[in-house]
Amino acid sequence: MSKEVFPNGFTSWYETFYVVCQHIEYLRYKSSPLTEMLQVKYGSTKFWVVAKDITNAFEKDYTNEDWAEQELLFEEVVEKFIYLQLETLNKEHEDK
Repeated sequence: MSKEVFPNGFTSWYETFYVVCQHIEYLRYKSSPLTEMLQVKYGSTKFWVVAKDITNAFEKDYTNEDWAEQELLFEEVVEKFIYLQLETLNKEHEDK
């Protein structure tokens, strides 16, 4: 098992993970095409792996970002980031 790295600290990581999970679950509830492929191919367990991977990528890309005064902006940026990541996963799946 690899050791996790939290470039912005663990608190930032788990806050981001929570938001990522919320958005993925919302997309699943709405039967979004972005999540249907994952559900069909991997079942429910893959969503947590994807959520972790998206969180790690987001935390790496936004290292040292100060979100304290920008709560709404944080949510918007995370949401757009999730959509881009899921679109990439779907594109990779289609190309196989």
